Amino acid sequence: MSNVQIAKKNRFDLINRLLIDEYALIHLDPRKDSVIVPAQFKSQEMLTLKISKLFRGNLDVSKERIVAELLFEDYFTCTIPMDCIWGASSYKGETFIWPDSAPGSLVSSSVATASQAPSDTNSTSPDAAPEPKRRKGHLTRVK
Repeated sequence: MSNVQIAKKNRFDLINRLLIDEYALIHLDPRKDSVIVPAQFKSQEMLTLKISKLFRGNLDVSKERIVAELLFEDYFTCTIPMDCIWGASSYKGETFIWPDSAPGSLVSSSVATASQAPSDTNSTSPDAAPEPKRRKGHLTRVK
């Protein structure tokens, strides 16, 4: 998830906005009792489901839950309460999360990634050669 944003909209409004495009990905915690997904996914900490109004199976998005008939090996009717969804991604690659609902390992890995990022992007190690400066928009005449 490279383009991650904190969701400012409620889940219902954001997911419906994302479904205007071809599809949306919803990220959830399938271990919660109220989530109905195929048994092989119930023990996973995180699960991503692809939903679309264009799919053959039924899709109902309400303020309380998403009910979607999705194709795994066979069609299966999934029920996902809105409060079990911790993130949603668009067809265009935008990802929105609700941090208060995100699994602990996701929050921990995000903090670890942020802490490993270099604090000063202009600093270089003594062994590294400095990168050549490039001018943007500079044209060179080639004969």
